[in-house]
Amino acid sequence: MTDRERTILNDLVPREQKEALKRLFMKIDTDGNENLSRVELARWTEILEQRYIGKEIDRWWPFYNIDGDEKVSEKEFLERLDQLQDHLDDDHALMKERFKFCDFDESGGLDMGEFETFQFPRYDKKSKIFWHKEMFMTLDKNKNEKVDFAEFILYQGIEIEALSEEDKKSNQEHFDAYDENKDGTLDFKELIQLFDPEDGNSFEATADHLIYHADKDHDGVITLEEFLDNYETVLSSHISDNGQLFHDEL
Repeated sequence: MTDRERTILNDLVPREQKEALKRLFMKIDTDGNENLSRVELARWTEILEQRYIGKEIDRWWPFYNIDGDEKVSEKEFLERLDQLQDHLDDDHALMKERFKFCDFDESGGLDMGEFETFQFPRYDKKSKIFWHKEMFMTLDKNKNEKVDFAEFILYQGIEIEALSEEDKKSNQEHFDAYDENKDGTLDFKELIQLFDPEDGNSFEATADHLIYHADKDHDGVITLEEFLDNYETVLSSHISDNGQLFHDEL
């Protein structure tokens, strides 16, 4: 949870906190049985992702498409790229490589469909490797080509010091399950298997992640009580649009 999210939440009286989380719970609980199943969580995550993709394309297409035609040219892309923060600290090298790759018709620019793939490579089998690379570079804060447990926790928006001993143990067990060579870190291959398993999809993985952390009685669903007890995990997950949906609820 970010400092701003924590401030917003802490400024509410307990009753308001609970009511805001209840409203989100009821939106996800489509069958009204007061439990959140894996299917409901995955479906909700997909709905949010499609909404997010639409908003992001509406935001970034006119930013890059300076002349307002049907393509974003490489010249336009590079001109706008200079105005963006280099959050991977690689001189935008990965974004430049991704732009060229997504020019599938080799026209020198991206049409709307190619641009959407450029912005969201995780949903295109050919382009997904760029999402993998960016995710790994984002987690690997010290640039040693490995992700340790502290970096893994930080990526979830949670400071390791804020975890209870029980939550720290469950997170460590989850992390260790993908550490195939048992060196205490995750390399590129191990990390991708954790976040993007070959036999699953990202929406189900998000649901599984939340159930793993919040389902305290291990019955495969999340009750309202479990949902309320794990609000920090909820706020840092995709089911709340990483906290943004929760802000809307407030």
